[in-house]
Amino acid sequence: MEANIKSKLNQEIQNGCSVETLTNLCQEIVFNEISAKCANAEIENMIKELCKRLDFSIKTRTVNLLVKQKSANPPLKEAIGYSLCGISYYLFYKLTGVHIVGGLAGIAAGLLYNIGTKDKNGPQATASPGIIISSTVAEIEKSVDSAVSILLNIINLISKKQSGDGGITPPAPPEYPLENEYFVITKYLYDNYIKCLAQPNRDTFQMESIELLFENYGYELIEYTENDREYFNASTANIPERTTTCPALLNKETRKCVCKGHVLFPLHN
Repeated sequence: MEANIKSKLNQEIQNGCSVETLTNLCQEIVFNEISAKCANAEIENMIKELCKRLDFSIKTRTVNLLVKQKSANPPLKEAIGYSLCGISYYLFYKLTGVHIVGGLAGIAAGLLYNIGTKDKNGPQATASPGIIISSTVAEIEKSVDSAVSILLNIINLISKKQSGDGGITPPAPPEYPLENEYFVITKYLYDNYIKCLAQPNRDTFQMESIELLFENYGYELIEYTENDREYFNASTANIPERTTTCPALLNKETRKCVCKGHVLFPLHN
């Protein structure tokens, strides 16, 4: 990450920005990094939608913020002060016939009244709970860089698919499995795959691209079997035979279900 971007992140945190503001900034940083290396407009649009969904696990903590209360004279107090000044001026002018004496008397009355009624404790500071960001710039940088790495890998895989290059790109590092920190990416790809399945004219290129991505990241799409029924939601319909409407997505190594599938069973007479 460039120094000016780190500086901007640090400045936002120091200024007490919200989690939403910092998340939006991180999403923008990721997209700018990706778009600079992506020549395909269609893929870039897909990445743009993905970036809007990215979460960077920004940590926060609650602290007591000191809020200074303003000390302002109430309108009634001000009115009394002005009245005393006016009365003092009038009385001393009538007694002495000298304007300056009346003016000085008015000022003196105002000062005496203000001193006598002044809040001796001055403006008060009260503690108010507030939320601040506790994630460091280094932690956020690591999260942003890993998101960029994963999305670039996706672009490379799709580009190879388009060009017919059969080369295999290494999967993401194990500390960033897609079903955890980057589940949003997995869910986005899975939902697009299901949408393709539901279309009369299926986008086979997109489906094969997503299948390739899942395979390279260690996932598999499976149809319903009795042995795998725990990975599926089920319902019944007026159909002649059992039908898998949505495949389930599993982690091939752990057999953990990342996205549940759906199966339809025939109605029993």
